[in-house]
Order: sequence, then structure tokens, then C-alpha cells
Amino acid sequence: KKSDPPPLPDVHAHNVIAEYGDDAMVIRPAPNAKSNLPFWARFALMNTWLGTMHLSVIWVLTSITFLVAPASTVYTRLLALAALAVFFTLSLTELGCFDEPIPRFGYVFTNFIDKMCCNWFPIEVILEGRKHWHDHGVGPRIVAYEPHSLLPLGFIAFVTESGLLPKNMAARWYVCGTSAIFRVPILKHLWGWSQTRAVSKGVMADIIKKGATAVVCPGGVAECMHMTDNGATEVAFLNKRKGFVKLALEHDVPLCPSVGIGQTATLDFYIPGPPLFSHKAVEKFARFIGFVPLAFWGIMGCPVPHRRPMRIVVGRPVEVPPQQPGEDAASERRIEELHRRYVTALTELYDRHRELAVRELGCVAPKKLRIV
Repeated sequence: KKSDPPPLPDVHAHNVIAEYGDDAMVIRPAPNAKSNLPFWARFALMNTWLGTMHLSVIWVLTSITFLVAPASTVYTRLLALAALAVFFTLSLTELGCFDEPIPRFGYVFTNFIDKMCCNWFPIEVILEGRKHWHDHGVGPRIVAYEPHSLLPLGFIAFVTESGLLPKNMAARWYVCGTSAIFRVPILKHLWGWSQTRAVSKGVMADIIKKGATAVVCPGGVAECMHMTDNGATEVAFLNKRKGFVKLALEHDVPLCPSVGIGQTATLDFYIPGPPLFSHKAVEKFARFIGFVPLAFWGIMGCPVPHRRPMRIVVGRPVEVPPQQPGEDAASERRIEELHRRYVTALTELYDRHRELAVRELGCVAPKKLRIV
């Protein structure tokens, strides 16, 4: 006799949870969870979430222009210097964005924005393997999310305030993102207050050691350099990314694949390239500055993403290859084998859910996930 599936966990009041297939659950914004704010207010808050990158560039360039312009007066130059001083002070000031617990003012602000962001698209989350999440939902693990796309906007589903995770799991998940976002004022604070950390081996190890889940995008910003087919395929830069696999083996924690379907279609973008610059030159410059030089836009040319639905799927843990007598836990053989199994599981996860997401939600997603 087939055993009954475990009960569905509790979720936040503004979301609903339901069975999905034989052994999965789906969490989505409740039908009545739409914000009472007028469209212009939601639009402004979305600009706050993503427009801070554009604001920072304009802020610095405008200040420098007034500082060096021959026609500038002494007072204008002093104002420009003050503006630069404020910018770099905000860049260096944490305002409790890495504290635990999160400061009250930071929690209230990000709680509001994160919930609204999930409803903006909207986003829904599917967790495969209900028994695993029921028995081990609060245990340490690594969730390896792909693709990065232009920006991994699907990460918002994993932050505590989004409510798109069961209540018993939400506070124990930490998103690990590129250190570049922690150099941008306001953006640094918004993501820091949402339990996001700069990705590194040490940071992820600390998260695992305290029994929490580390969410990482292994391909990272390098995937932007491979988005050269006008969205015909999704790109996952994984062939040279094996550090997350080694970390999972060293700490003996589950490795779960995760995919974001519909994410790439939420933003339009331009990346410099031929004929003005060679791909190699752009790649070298990107390595030098720490991020890919690009421009992105959404609704009406603003940083606000298009309102296109996303489905985030977290799969079952990848089966770990057995350890042979006398073999290191993170031996080269085990790393290669687990990496191969992860890539296979990730591809199957995308193929299995892509068509369903397009049909059920209207997601805009390429038919193929390309591994590079």
C-alpha cells in the first residue's frame, strides 16, 4: 500500500500552498494578496529595488562632471564633493544589514518590498519531494539555482520576507550573491536586510555550519557573456564551476538543483560586443571591474521588470556517489561524478517543468537549457 504523503506545511497568510502532482507542493501569492497601493506607488518601489544601480551611476557621474567642469563655481564643486562623500559613506555603512536579528526598520521596509516584488510578476515556488522537505526542511543544504540570466530576480523567492517558503524554513535560508551588489548604496542594504550575503566559500561554510541553507547561482555573472543568441536558449555556465559541489561533499550536506523559468524574459538588455568591441575584450574588462558592463531596462525603458510570471522549482537532492574505502570525502572522482549528476538533474528539472510553466502560468521561456 502506498503511504500517504506528509501534510502540507504552514505558509504565510498572504500566500497559499497546494499539492502539485504526486510528490510536490506549490506555493503562490493568494488571490487576495494584491497590494492596495496604486500602480504608480508600486512602480516607484520597484524602481527602488532595482533602480539603485542606475541611480548610483548617475549619482557618481553627475558629481564628477560638476566637480571637473570649468564653468563650475566653488559652491558647485563643494556640493559635488559632498554628494560623492555621501555616496561613499553609504557604500561603507552597513546600517545593520548583516546583523542577526535584522534591525526592525530594515525588516519592515524589506518585508513590504519583497512581498510586493513577488506579486509584481507574480512568482510561484514548487518544491519537489514533499517527504524530504517535511523531514529535512530546516536542515543544512546547498541549493544551486540556475540560470543567472541578466539578473537572478528569482532569488527574491528565497528571502525570508517573500513568504514563498514554508514558515519553518524561511528564516533558515540565505541567498549568496555577487559581492558587486554590496558596493551599491541602498541596494546593499535592501538585500542585506533580506538575509543576502556576499558569495564566498567561507560565507557558505558558515551558513552550513549553523544548520541553514545556502542558495547560490554557480554560473554567476559569467553567464551574461554567453547570452548571445537573443534568448533562444537559457544559459547555465557550469562546466568550470565545481566549487559548490566540493563544498557540499566536504560538509556532507544535500545538494539540490533549482531552476527559474520565465526569469530571462523580465528584462531587456544590451551587452557591448562586436563590431565595437570583441567578446574577449569585454570579458577581460568585466573581470577587471568585477561585473559585466551592460545596460538593462524593463517597462517604459525604466529598471522596473516586465510583469511576466516566473516559476521557481527546487528539486530533490542529487544522489551522492558512494565514498570508497580510504577515499577523501571531496575526492576528484566524487566531485566530478556529483557535478555530472547535478547537471543532469538540473537539465531534467528544466525540461520537466518548462512546458508546464508556459501552459499553466504563461511564462516566456526558451525550450532548451544550454550548459556551457
